[in-house]
Formats: sequence, C-alpha cells, structure tokens
Amino acid sequence: MNPNLKLHRENFWLAIVFFIALSFTWSERLSSVGIIFLSIHWLLDKQLLDKIRSFKLKPFIATCWLFFLLHIVACIWTHYPDFAMQTIMVKLSLLVIPFLLSTENYFNNKSKQSLMYAFSISLCVSFMYTLGLDLLLNFDKGKIVYLNRMQISEAIMHPGYYSNYFALAMVWCGYEVSNYRTKSNYQLLWLGGIFLMLSLALLLLISKTAILFIGIFFLFLLWKFLDRIKNIVARMLAYMLALSFIIFLAIQIPSIKYRIHETQRDTGTISKEVSIMNSTGSRITAWQNSWKLIQEKTMWGYGTGSANAQLKQKLLDEGYTNLANDNMHTHNQLFHTWLDIGFLGIVFIILIWVSSAYHFVKLKNTLGIWLIVLMVLNLLTDDMLEIQAGIVFFVFFLCLFYYQKTTLDATVNKTEHI
Repeated sequence: MNPNLKLHRENFWLAIVFFIALSFTWSERLSSVGIIFLSIHWLLDKQLLDKIRSFKLKPFIATCWLFFLLHIVACIWTHYPDFAMQTIMVKLSLLVIPFLLSTENYFNNKSKQSLMYAFSISLCVSFMYTLGLDLLLNFDKGKIVYLNRMQISEAIMHPGYYSNYFALAMVWCGYEVSNYRTKSNYQLLWLGGIFLMLSLALLLLISKTAILFIGIFFLFLLWKFLDRIKNIVARMLAYMLALSFIIFLAIQIPSIKYRIHETQRDTGTISKEVSIMNSTGSRITAWQNSWKLIQEKTMWGYGTGSANAQLKQKLLDEGYTNLANDNMHTHNQLFHTWLDIGFLGIVFIILIWVSSAYHFVKLKNTLGIWLIVLMVLNLLTDDMLEIQAGIVFFVFFLCLFYYQKTTLDATVNKTEHI
C-alpha cells in the first residue's frame, strides 16, 4: 500500500475510534453511529480481499461468535420472539466489533494515551454539563433534589452505567499520576485536575459497583506504593494501618456513608412489599428467584429473551407484586444468560474473561486487566450485556486493547504503559 494512502486510512480510522470512545460520555446510542462509520471505513479499502484473507479465527473471536450464535440457536425454544430479537440486536456488537478491530487496527500505546486523555476530559465536560443542567432545573427545589444521583445523570444516562466510564478513566489517571517522575509540572496539574473531577463525579453518582471497583484499585495502589518496604511483616503492618485510616476517612464522606447505611437498612428485612427503590433488597430478591428458575431448566435455559419475562412471572407467583409491576430484571448477567441460553452461555462468558485476562497479563496491559475487573464486577451486579451502554462499551474497549499494536512507538516514553 502507498505510504501516504496508509497514513490517510490510519488517520481516518483513529478519528472514528476517538469518536466512538468520546460518544460513550454523552449518549447511550451515539456509539452505534461510530460503529457504522467504522464498518464503512473497513469496507472502503482497496485491499479488502487481502484483509479478509488475512483473518484468522483465534480463540477469543471464536468464543465471542459462539456466544452470539448460541443466542441465535436459543431463539428456537423461546416463547418471547420480540424480546429475543431485541437481545440479538444488542448482541451484534459481539459479532461485528471483534472482527473489525482484529482485521484492521492502528491502535498503539501512543494513541492509547491520547485517547484516554481525551476520554477523561470529555467525561469531565459531560459531567459538568449534566450537573449544571440539574442545578439549573432544580435550584428552587432544595439540595436534596438537585444532588440526587438519578437526576444528576438524567441528561446523559443511568448513573450506574455512567459511573463505569468514570471508573475506567480514573484508573488510567491514577496510573498516570503515580508515574509523576516522568511528568512535567504542567502535565501533573492537568492530570490532578482531571483526577479530582472524576473523583467528584463518582462520589455524586455513587454507584456501589464503581465505588467497589475504585476501592479495589486503591488497595492495589497502596500495596504498590509500600513495595519500598522490603520486610514483608513491616509492609503488611504498614498496609493494614494505612488501609484502616483510609477506610475511616472514606466512610466519613456523606455520599459513601449514606450508601453504606442504605445497604445495611435494605438488607435488614426484605418483605413481599419490597420496591425497586430498595436497590439492594430488590437485587437480592431478583437473584433468589432467578436461581429458582435456573434450577428448573439448568442446561438449556428458557430461550433467548426470556430471562426478564420469566423473572417477572416468578415474582408475581411469589407475591413480589411491586417488583413485578416495575419490571424488575435479574441484575446479574450470569443469571440472565443462564436463564436465556443455559449453562453453556456461562461457560462462554467465563472463557471470554479468562482468555482476555491471560492475554492482558501476558502483554502487561495494565489498563486491559483493570477493564476485565470492572467488567466482572458489573456482570455480577447488573445485566450489563443486555444494554447498549454496557455491551458496546465493554466489547469496544476490550477489543481495542486486545488487538492494539504491542510495538512501542519511538516517541513514547519507555515507562510503564497502561
């Protein structure tokens, strides 16, 4: 290929990838437009046939495609064809994105740094927008209203999904700040400001899953920071003391303190009248009844698109009328998949996790490893692969990191890259 033409394609490809990444911070559905652009760009290639011939069906893609194919097959025994079609449309990301990014990819460590920088800044701007809009619309209703996590993110998306983006950006930013010796004062000032804004956003959106993820990340950073203490006993003691102090400070933060109190209150007694507003109690109820359904059809499930409908009927049968009327869903991707396509679906999800984690550990792709941790936590607490804001985000970044070029660009500092 002509070098100028290759550079032209590369620039267009990177522009589309940046558009997709930044679109997550503003809209649940805008990323689909970016995927369409990426598909068109892939097709408009003079070397299209060579690109197709170069494709190799490796285990990671095979697992993603088999997972998608199983959803197609399970449509045979579903009683909810409309829901099945919706599920298939959402799962198309597993079919398209791995293929596009494995056959044409110009992503490397240098472009990763630029993308994560832009992604983090875009998150900060989108959060200032939605927070400002919330304050403007509710300034006369009192602080209890305009600091409500659901209303803060209403202009963008649900706070649970929105928080995932901040969590991933915060991990990147945390690593960048921890490598302060390689940064200029100007860079540290920018990164510090971004880090504080991301922290503020997470504290106001206060997703339990995102806070748990950030908590695990800071535990890791603390252990890494103390690695200069060579005596393992002294290091463990210092770690426990520092951890106790940090936890004490963290639980003094009003939003975290409230969520802890809310969880304790909601798990105390779960009655038949439990509502969807009781986030912990409703989840426990959904998990208990999902498991009862799974035990009835363990191997093949109830068919694609059946999970939430079956759960709703089960909740009605068990007397949880409020949750059924509010269309409570499984809030656990493993349970949801198991109900839809059976035990084999769980096997495929675990294989995707394991193969991705092994690849990232092998290449020392730290941000990829933390993406897997974030993905696992979300799949255990929500139906994250059933919504566009979840599946497109995770599959896009997972494949982007998985297929990025490993050759270090000469212009990039020889420090730890994430």
